[in-house]
Amino acid sequence: LYIGASYFIANRGWEGIGRTAWIFIPSIKIVMLGLLLLVQEDFFIYNIFPLRGAGFGNIIQSGLTYTSVIGEFLFFGVMYQYTRNYKSYKIANFMGFGLSVIEMGIFLIAYIAVFDYPSVEAISYPFQIMIRIAELGRFFTNMEAFFLVYWLVASILCFSVYLYLTSAVFGNTLHIKEVEPLILPFAIFTLLLGVMPGNDIEVVLKYRDTFLLRNSWVICVFLPITLWIIAKLKGDFNNETH
Repeated sequence: LYIGASYFIANRGWEGIGRTAWIFIPSIKIVMLGLLLLVQEDFFIYNIFPLRGAGFGNIIQSGLTYTSVIGEFLFFGVMYQYTRNYKSYKIANFMGFGLSVIEMGIFLIAYIAVFDYPSVEAISYPFQIMIRIAELGRFFTNMEAFFLVYWLVASILCFSVYLYLTSAVFGNTLHIKEVEPLILPFAIFTLLLGVMPGNDIEVVLKYRDTFLLRNSWVICVFLPITLWIIAKLKGDFNNETH
């Protein structure tokens, strides 16, 4: 059902994904803010100190190596051809990146304030644990189902973007103009990989930690520079107009 819903949205095209996101994202952000307000009584603000953690050197090193979030915005470069102009593309990327960083920072502070650092490091799904302790008064004490609905919608939107971007990268590589027909094969391929025994454990314990979080920064940093140098040497910028 998850893959099917993601395929249904992705198959509507890039504009369809955008319209769906505009419909749901405002309510998702409001619900996320409401979650922080509901658990604020469980905040122990002294858990976040010292703010610089193990030191600025460790922060800088971790910030440079754990930069997989930047890779997602690099992939959006594939969709530049569908935007009005460069200004619209740049504004959208900066706004998306800025809001994502702010939201991730706020929730990371909230996780540490509620669970403390050692616990946050050991908890695999802190968001799911946080929604279980959220309560509204004496009668609404089990609200995880309400928040999980919005979390599921956000996950489906996110994965529909991944499906479309994967199909677009594959299509552009092979010079295939129509992207939508490629989405169904990739959705089926993803489903088959997901149901293979042991794949989920391999992805969570090995691929996600060793490659996506720790080593993908090499690709995210050096790939754009390499592509720019190759384009410069080929003279692709000689006829560029501003």
